This record gives sequence, C-alpha cells and structure tokens, in this order.
Amino acid sequence: MRSFRRPYGKRRTEIRGSRLPAGPGEGVNLPDLTESEVTNLVIASGHAAERRGIVSLLEREEGLEVVAEAADIGSLVAAVRHHRPRIVLLDTDDDVLAVGRMMAALRAAGPRVRVLLLSSDRSPGFVRHVMRAGAAGYVLREAAIAELPTAVRTVAMGRSYLDPQLGAELAGEADSSVNGVRLTGRETEILRLVALGHTNAEIAEMLFLSVRTIDSHRAHIQRKLETRTRAGLVREALARGLLEA
Repeated sequence: MRSFRRPYGKRRTEIRGSRLPAGPGEGVNLPDLTESEVTNLVIASGHAAERRGIVSLLEREEGLEVVAEAADIGSLVAAVRHHRPRIVLLDTDDDVLAVGRMMAALRAAGPRVRVLLLSSDRSPGFVRHVMRAGAAGYVLREAAIAELPTAVRTVAMGRSYLDPQLGAELAGEADSSVNGVRLTGRETEILRLVALGHTNAEIAEMLFLSVRTIDSHRAHIQRKLETRTRAGLVREALARGLLEA
C-alpha cells in the first residue's frame, strides 16, 4: 500500500478459498521453516493492480503460497489473525510513524509473523527506522521483480533481508563531518529528523528512545553546530547531504 492513510471506502480483503471472520483472533507461534516447506504469505497493498502483479510474481515460485490479499490495515490484521501466515509483504510509502504503528498492530495479531517491506523510499534513515520497528526485510519497489522471491525466501528462513542497492548507502552513513564539526551516527539521524520538521516527541517514538534522551541529543547537536534555531539545523542538514536541496 502506498498509503494506508488513503481512504479506500469499504474494507475489503481478497481471500483465496474462504472469507475472513469479522471478530478478532489470536496470533500463534509458528516453528522455523526449512527450505522444503511451503511459505504462506499475505500480500498487502492499497492498489489492486500492484497486488495482482505481486501475487502473479510470487505464485510462480515453488514453495510460496499467497493465502490472502489486503487493501487496508484493518483487513490486513484480520487476515493475519485468520490465516496465520509466515510472512506479510507490506507495500507502502507511508511515513515512519505510520509504518511503526502498522508493525505494532501486526505483532499483536501474529507475534511470529515476519514483515517484508516493499517501498520506494531509499533514505538510510527511514530504512533503519523500519528495521528497528521490526521489519524482517526491505526491498525497493524498483527492484521488486528481481529481488522479491529471494527476499521472501530469506525472510522465511528467519534471516533478515536488505535490498543490495541499500547496503552501501547504509554502510556509508556513519559519522558525518562538515567544517571540522563531527556528528555521531545517532546525532546525524536526529539532525535529519529535526530538519524534516519532526518534534522531539515524534523522534523519540521513531527511534524508540525517551523524549528526555532526544532533548539531550538535540541540545548537544546545537552546541556542536553553534546554532539554536531550526533554520540553522536545516542548513547544517543540507550541508551534510541529509536532505534534498
């Protein structure tokens, strides 16, 4: 789903073979799979054409079975409760807070379900956020045809998967230094989020830290950069290549 926040009208889940129950269900623990076992998936996307394309791609793969399709978060949670899939393939371009809430809802519905995210967002900060929020894998939408089958199999075996195109970008985003002022990776991450307009409370939720910790980091960043204003922080973020100019 490019955005679960977009209204889709009536909630709908396309189910193969049976309808979803309206009531809540319980998540169950599933055993780790071996390479010979069938992997059940739920495909979630807010766009029917994209769902059909993903289903068509994965159902050609031996050992993969799409048991349900979902167009919104409500039907996705219901599908996870009912079908108890090994993997949810979540196609979304929502922001990190929305993705984090989706991840929490999916963990509550099926504690052992593994989430593979499909997105067009290639920013290292976003990728790190969603992986920390519990995603087991991340695939760029532009590489879906080439990468999805491998990504699904990797995640099904209990391992994490990161689109190869993102590896170098994430590895290269460690400490940053401009004009002799060096920021740690954590400080760089917080600077970018502040420059994007997020409040300290929002940043704390994204990074799974306390608001007090973010307050302390932000104050330290401002002392290092010798600026007290958000405009000054935005300029520094631009100078460090953390934002699109």
